[in-house]
Parts: sequence; structure tokens; C-alpha cells
Amino acid sequence: MPFVCTEPVSFSTLTDDDDDLIDRDVVQRAVLAEAARLHPDSDITGGEPLLQRIPSLVGFNIGCHVHIDGRPVFYVVIVTDVDDEFIVQETPPRGCAWSARGKRER
Repeated sequence: MPFVCTEPVSFSTLTDDDDDLIDRDVVQRAVLAEAARLHPDSDITGGEPLLQRIPSLVGFNIGCHVHIDGRPVFYVVIVTDVDDEFIVQETPPRGCAWSARGKRER
């Protein structure tokens, strides 16, 4: 995992217009683009992020439901340190487990 979010996030505090948030439409477009790349010629719908407000924190992850030819597929999106660029991963039908190894720096 190249990015790990080490900042605690309280969703109840993400209510101000001053919060540094990511546009949900940008996340949805990234998910739909990856789904189209992986499943060309398929009928793809959905992709809306589960969260209403997405903090712009490197390593923060967002879930998105997509339907590909009517079949539900789940995507995980990870915020990077590059504006409007994300790591987008389609999860296998039975889910997945990610782990990060290495020395924790403080």
C-alpha cells in the first residue's frame, strides 16, 4: 500500500465549507473509467461514493458500488497526493484483505 492515512478522521466534523474535501463526481468518474477499462463493452452504471463528504487526506479510502452488466461490483478508491488522481481497485467477489508492512515512522 503506497499511501496510508495516519490522520484520525471524525466524519461528524466534516461539516464546514472550509473543509478540504474531494468532489464526489471526480471520484465517481475515476471509478467508472477504471470499470470501463477493465470491462470494455459492458453496461456500467453507478460508481457513486458511499460517503457524502470525502476528506482530501492521502491514504483515505472510499467505497463505491458499481453495476457491470447488472452484476454488483465493489470498488475501493484511495486518495493520493496528486490532485484528482486516485488508486482505484476492483475488489474480488469474495472481498480482499490488504496489509501494509514496514517500519512505522513518527
